[in-house]
Amino acid sequence: MPALTDNVRVYTTVYCLLALACITASIVGPPTALMLLFKGLPVGFLVFLLARSTAAPADHYRRFILLGLGASVTADVVIELWFPGGLAIFLLAHVFYIIAMRLALKPFPLHPAPLIAGLVFGGVILALLLPGIPDVMLIPVLLYTGIILLMFIRAWTRALRHSDEAGVWLMAIGALLFVISDSLIGLNRWTVEIPHDRITILGTYFAAQWFICQSAIARASARVL
Repeated sequence: MPALTDNVRVYTTVYCLLALACITASIVGPPTALMLLFKGLPVGFLVFLLARSTAAPADHYRRFILLGLGASVTADVVIELWFPGGLAIFLLAHVFYIIAMRLALKPFPLHPAPLIAGLVFGGVILALLLPGIPDVMLIPVLLYTGIILLMFIRAWTRALRHSDEAGVWLMAIGALLFVISDSLIGLNRWTVEIPHDRITILGTYFAAQWFICQSAIARASARVL
């Protein structure tokens, strides 16, 4: 796959520029048609990149990561206009990521370290969020929190139990960054104002999706060697 393995600097630069354009547009003012266009472009570019990695044999992991990225593109735009709808679509993206990891390797027990870390972190975040969450959003937030923490636990279990598998650490880093980004969204929305919220939230989010996409590219690359 020369387009993906030999031109890393090129597509990394393009992605960073698209992410920077989106963050800049979000800082300038409230959501506009231009900002909404920029919002979907960075992850849309990742969909394009990953869709090109077809030299490897059929891979369920790549297929479901691609579905997750595709759902994220839609959620990127929807969440700016309708938060509950965007949250629901992002939940679907995380389900795709979990399925990808579930199909990548044979079943294995969850590692206790990420399981404990996920439960403790989730408990702390929910304790901070619950007093400010509107009643209508309580169940959706609890469900979303459970799903994204499951993705985090599954990703770090894969990394710790199968550390030599291609792309597992990239996925683990991406899952961690996703948890951080979404926690910042919740805290900023219902608990406390996060300084430079657009930069920190979008920065960690775009980095998360980048690492997740790279995990699939790394896995696909290893399969053709």
